[in-house]
Amino acid sequence: MMSAIGTGTVRSGSLTMSLGTSGTLFGSSDQAVVDPNGMLAAFCSSSGGWLPLLCTMNCTVSSELTRSLLGMDVKALNEAAAKAPVGAMGVRMLPFFNGERTPNYPHGKGTVFGLDGTNYTRENLARSAMESSIYGLRLGFDAFRSLGFQATVVTLVGGGSKSALWRQMSSDVLGLPVRVPAMEESAAFGGCLQSLALLEKKPLAEVCQKHVAFQEGKGAEPDPRRVKAYEEVYQDWKRLVDFVGPLYR
Repeated sequence: MMSAIGTGTVRSGSLTMSLGTSGTLFGSSDQAVVDPNGMLAAFCSSSGGWLPLLCTMNCTVSSELTRSLLGMDVKALNEAAAKAPVGAMGVRMLPFFNGERTPNYPHGKGTVFGLDGTNYTRENLARSAMESSIYGLRLGFDAFRSLGFQATVVTLVGGGSKSALWRQMSSDVLGLPVRVPAMEESAAFGGCLQSLALLEKKPLAEVCQKHVAFQEGKGAEPDPRRVKAYEEVYQDWKRLVDFVGPLYR
């Protein structure tokens, strides 16, 4: 909730995505957003509206484990992933290393599909690890859209937001512009803004409008060609998620 305030996600239709060890996607809505499939949690918001939220157990977990396996630092992993094409030449990672809550696979395991003699490279493994984190959050984004939630931009926070490659992936996979807040500690900042709104007796949206800013040069715009390519890869990834269901539920 505090991160939502700290990123200005207090007006209906705004959306924030956090790329941390776990991944979260949450939005602001004037109406209750109740997901009959249980993908989204229907929270109330301290802004007076609602805060529908998706949470995955695995986000940067996949990239960190892959980075450790390949003996790379963060910069080297990003550079390797950038050399691989969209879809990592067919390498598909299911990043359920900690089990998973979305989808509901409590016995989930990390799984890699599609390896052969032509694509088994460090670059493709690195890219598939990064892409899989965004695909998991895209599941929640699809749930938002199916329930009539109309988003026009995504605010990105968490450690993954520092990566230009991850910002562009997020934009292309979701098909929306991405922006990064100027204040990195969005939750702590949100707490301050909540207090300020109460102290000044002003609407929270008005306070956020005045104080929440975004970093210039850190945004990303979806590229139509990559959006189309990622849509095909994502649908293939979803088929694999359904395929392992009997093993991991």
